[in-house]
Amino acid sequence: EVQNDEVMQFLQRLTHQLEDMTPVYAQIGARLEQNIELRFNTKLDPNKNKWVDLKPSTKARYKKQDTNQR
Repeated sequence: EVQNDEVMQFLQRLTHQLEDMTPVYAQIGARLEQNIELRFNTKLDPNKNKWVDLKPSTKARYKKQDTNQR
């Protein structure tokens, strides 16, 4: 059994901080969003390799979708 009040107080604070992980998850989520946005803006994978170009059929479909939405 731990008798040291400082140690017990520290452990209680730590336990309290670990009860609500919302701030931690919010930071993780924000970081993931930043990484995803970076990938789309740079068109690079995590290893800095350029994305493979879209197939002509895919480009045509996107173009058609853009035209139909206007």
